[in-house]
Amino acid sequence: RFVAELVVASVRVARIAVQPGFRPRSAIIAVPLRVRSDLNLALTAELVSLVPGTLILEVDRESGVLYLHVLDVRRPQDLADNRARVREIERRIVRTIGSADEVRQVHTDHVEKENNS
Repeated sequence: RFVAELVVASVRVARIAVQPGFRPRSAIIAVPLRVRSDLNLALTAELVSLVPGTLILEVDRESGVLYLHVLDVRRPQDLADNRARVREIERRIVRTIGSADEVRQVHTDHVEKENNS
């Protein structure tokens, strides 16, 4: 799944780079993570930074917030989509290596978000 996201993002950034006259808009967003462990913060930040078009600017360990620079933001929904993408990466990491309580926490938040959609 991550490889697919990586390919899609790479193609998108390449298109932006070669499209004549196109000036992408970028944004800086804060993404609060649900699990504040150092391992989760580090792994989530690492995977997010591997995706072309995103760059980790800062990690706030105290509050568990990642600050990212994102490329090609055209509408407010793009900001929400980028936050959701980061939180999905976090969810997959926690499901893989998290404790039972952490898995429940991200699963509960994920289910609540789906029900509100």
